[in-house]
Amino acid sequence: MKNITLFSILTMCLAIFSCSNDNTNNDDSSCVKPTNFEVLAYDSLSEVEIGWTAGSDETEWEIEYGPAGFDHINGDFTLSSSATIEISNLDSTVAYDFYIRSICDAENYSEWVGPISNIPRH
Repeated sequence: MKNITLFSILTMCLAIFSCSNDNTNNDDSSCVKPTNFEVLAYDSLSEVEIGWTAGSDETEWEIEYGPAGFDHINGDFTLSSSATIEISNLDSTVAYDFYIRSICDAENYSEWVGPISNIPRH
């Protein structure tokens, strides 16, 4: 009887541990990251256009940007549903770094790509 009880307890503990060890990382390896991420044009002193190629069939991307060397994940964020975006209201005397990732669904994102940088224009 002790062996059955011990076996039951061990089985329950193993089941609880395996359920509590779910992967909470939203970076999904099946969500392909975009490629050819680059600055396409300087539309004005305070606006830059960046572009990329979709990694697969995703239709939305998250872009993060901030002053060159900023602490990644603490920048400004914007979303795009096309493979280019114009980012405005930039300080023309500051270089900026840009990152991008694909959004495959509400809970799955690709790995971040970047940084790419713009050149200050004054």
